[in-house]
Amino acid sequence: MELAATVEPCATVGLELLRRGHEVRMAVPPNLVGFVESAGLAAVGLWNGFAGGGDAAADFVHRVFELQNPINFVRAGRDPLRRRLGADG
Repeated sequence: MELAATVEPCATVGLELLRRGHEVRMAVPPNLVGFVESAGLAAVGLWNGFAGGGDAAADFVHRVFELQNPINFVRAGRDPLRRRLGADG
């Protein structure tokens, strides 16, 4: 499945949220930042090399299947994303 096909429905939801007065910023692979911005939404490029199966994607897949505390797993994924999106810690 092409990555743009997975981002497009989310952009549609984002546009509706924006229309309703919400602040919307999408985290997408770097090659799709222009696509999201052309739709009128703010975008942040994440996962360098994602489309080509880079290290970030491989690390994520590896970590998903490790047995671990679910709360720690969520925190580990949330913290880098929050830093990248500029959310207050």
